[in-house]
Amino acid sequence: MPDKQRRRGLFAGKRARALAMKLLTRHENLHIEEVHEAVGLDNIVRFHTEGKEGLRELGIALRAVRAAMTKEEANRLLRPSLRRLKRYGPFSQPVCLFFFTMEDDGAWYTWVAEPVIEDGQPVLRSGDEADCRTLDKRALNEILGRVDSWYDDLFARLVVNGTGRKAEHT
Repeated sequence: MPDKQRRRGLFAGKRARALAMKLLTRHENLHIEEVHEAVGLDNIVRFHTEGKEGLRELGIALRAVRAAMTKEEANRLLRPSLRRLKRYGPFSQPVCLFFFTMEDDGAWYTWVAEPVIEDGQPVLRSGDEADCRTLDKRALNEILGRVDSWYDDLFARLVVNGTGRKAEHT
């Protein structure tokens, strides 16, 4: 890879991290951790919702390109990224892929592990196809709201208060 292309790629990656942090840090209650291990994610976002118990987490993967993109182009371009990310899964928390385009300051997101309720059960839906949506402050609020609601359902099914049965030792 020519040196100029490599520098542009590094610049796009750094800018994507900065833009993601700019968006995420608008929420004072979010704790953002950069991930340095090879787990497929760039950030883990943790938060508590007032009046609710339990820690809520959202994984974030970042991608960036220099050129402007339409939604259809972004979906097509991100297909291999989604497939690579699935190799790190299955994920135990919701995961979003944030995608930034440098030329036009575009920002998109698509779910890698989408929090949904199916047949009354909280599940994480993983797909091979991107479904990019505009990423802005309103979209981030919707993402966090979905994650929060999903954890409400998950905790209601997983966590049992009380002593329960004691384990028998043989």
